[in-house]
This record gives sequence, structure tokens and C-alpha cells, in this order.
Amino acid sequence: MSSEDRALDLQTQKEEEDQLLQQRPPSSPPAKSPRKNRRHLSLSEEAPPTPKRQKSMPVQQKQPISPAVPSPLAIPAEEEEEEEQIPDSSDSDVSEEEEEEPIYDATGTDVSSWLFTLGRVDEAHFQTLDAEAQQEAILEAYKERATQLERRHLVATGRAFVLPALPRQHYLGPDRILVKDLPDIQAMLTGWFTRMKFQRPASEDVKLVSDFLKRLVVVELNMSKAARAVRFFKTLVNEAYDGMEVDHDEDWIVHEGWRSVIQDLVNAVQDGLRERGMGPLDL
Repeated sequence: MSSEDRALDLQTQKEEEDQLLQQRPPSSPPAKSPRKNRRHLSLSEEAPPTPKRQKSMPVQQKQPISPAVPSPLAIPAEEEEEEEQIPDSSDSDVSEEEEEEPIYDATGTDVSSWLFTLGRVDEAHFQTLDAEAQQEAILEAYKERATQLERRHLVATGRAFVLPALPRQHYLGPDRILVKDLPDIQAMLTGWFTRMKFQRPASEDVKLVSDFLKRLVVVELNMSKAARAVRFFKTLVNEAYDGMEVDHDEDWIVHEGWRSVIQDLVNAVQDGLRERGMGPLDL
């Protein structure tokens, strides 16, 4: 290729490039920061303030969006009237329980917990009675309750083996003689003294006889029997030792020991009278 042809080609390419540059739209100037150029702007051309960046909440603090709740104003008036007409059964039951008044008998005892459970008194009929008739119904219910309790007791103890009660007996003195009436007491005192008059009286036997005579006064209120028993024992001891010669000191100690028993029995009877608020007897 000759130099003329090359020059022609270069010129043609240059012309095409110039045409392309003319057809391309002009590039926009680079955006300048409004903060840097703020001092160069007039009051009318002042840039708007930069919006603040909102802080994003953590995932834990984000509250779930609650579903839309219809406003109470949106409920039709007819539905509101229907809701007002429907009573709450639970509230009515509670009010009935609170309004239930206890039922008292003539002594002021509350019997409402068991009065209508025996099948004797009907609650609806009971409420229609007057006060006097209600007390009569409560009295009948008491009788029915006592009958049922007795029946239950008999059923519970029907198969039980019950030992027979022993007869009431009093055993006193060294020979443990059965004591019931005054002749028995005199026989006991005579046997005790006859067998033991040559020995010192045992303190256990003296306490046993003293407690028995005191019981005659305090519990049985039989002062006559106790007084006659003491007088009988006093006569028995005095007749045995009066006129008897004492050869040894031991015999004298025995005699004085039995005479002191007489005073112990007298003191026991007088103590019983004092406990019952009575005056002493001449024994």
C-alpha cells in the first residue's frame, strides 16, 4: 500500500472518531458535597439538612407486630344488646354461694353443713317454714343423726370381742379381803389386826386402809360407814392392849405403833370431810 493510501485511511478513521465524539452526550460534572460548598451557597440556595440515620433495634428488642384488633366501636349495636342479655353463669354461681346464709339451731350452732345430708329434711321445703317449724325440723334431724351414729357404732363393734366387765371390788388389808359393806370392813380390820398385832404395822397397809376410809367420805359420801369403821378399829385395839403387861421394849413399840394407826385413820376421815367442805366428826 502506498503512502497516499495510508494517509487516506488515517484521515478517514479520524473523521469517524470525530463523528462518534460529537454524537456521545456530554458527561455530567462530578457531584460536590453540600457540606463543603455550603459556604459558597446563598441563603436561598442553602442545601437541605442531612437526614439523621435511625439506629436499628436489636433482634431481641424488636416487638412483634400484634394483629389488628377490631375497635369496640365497630361492633354493631344489636350484638352489644345480645351480649348484655347473656348472664355469666360463673358469676351467678359465686353470688349464690356468697349469699347462702348459715342455719343455726336453738343453741346457736351452725347445722347447715349436715342438715340436708341425712335425707330427713328437704331443703326446698325447709326454706318455706317459719322459724319455729324450722327449729322443730332441726330437732328431728338431730335425732336422726344420733340414730345413724349409733347404728354405725353397732355395725363397727358388732364383730368385736368385748371382755365382760369385772365386778367392783375393794381389796384391803394384808390378806386382801373383799370389802363391800360395813360387816366386810369390820371383818377385814379384825383379821388384819389379829394376825399382825404382835408385829409393827406395815406402812403400806396403813396407807391402804386410810385411803379407803377417805374415799368413803370424798367419793361415796358415806361418812357414817367411815366413822363406824374407825370407832370399831379403835375399840378393837384398846381392848387388845388394855391390861396387857409389857415385858420388853419391843412390845411397847408394837402397842404404840397400833395406837398410832388409830390416829392415822381418824386423820384420813377428817381430811375427807375437809375436802368436801364439812366440819370434823367426833371420833
